[in-house]
Amino acid sequence: QFFLAQRLFGEEEEGRYEEPAVEVLRAECAEAFIETSSRYQRPSSMQGRIREIVLELGVGEVLCEHVLPGIGYSVDLFIPSLNLAVEVDGPGHFLASTQDAPGEAEALRPTGATRLKASLLRAWGVRLVSIAFDDYDKTMLLGAPERLEWMRGKLDHA
Repeated sequence: QFFLAQRLFGEEEEGRYEEPAVEVLRAECAEAFIETSSRYQRPSSMQGRIREIVLELGVGEVLCEHVLPGIGYSVDLFIPSLNLAVEVDGPGHFLASTQDAPGEAEALRPTGATRLKASLLRAWGVRLVSIAFDDYDKTMLLGAPERLEWMRGKLDHA
C-alpha cells in the first residue's frame, strides 16, 4: 500500500519524504509489490480465447500477463498501441451475487481488490476493459463476426 500510495501521489508530494530510510523502504516495497504482482502468471483458457478475438481485430501486439512498467501491476492482456489493459475477470473477482428484490436478476459485485486495481490503473492513465466471465459466456451463443463486434465495442468504449 505504501508503494501504491507513493506511485500515485508521490509526484504531488515530492520532497516530502527525503530521508534515506524512506527511500530504502520505497524501493523494497516496490520490489515486493512487483514480485508479488507477477508471481501467479497463468493465463486462463478464457483469457486465451479473448486474446485471440482481440488479435483478430488487428490492434497490433497483445501482451499476455504484462507487468506495467513504473506501476508494477500485472494485467491479463495489454495492447501497447492503445495503452489499453484487458482484465479477464473470473468468479474469484466477484463477491457473492445479490438480488435487490425477488424476481430481479442477480448482480455481480467486484471485490475490493478488483475495484482498487481498476481505479489505480485508470488514475495512472491506462485505459481499461474488464470482461466478466458471465459477460463472456453470453458471447458463446454468437457467431464469430458478432463476437468480433462485441469485442470492438468493448475496446472502443474503454
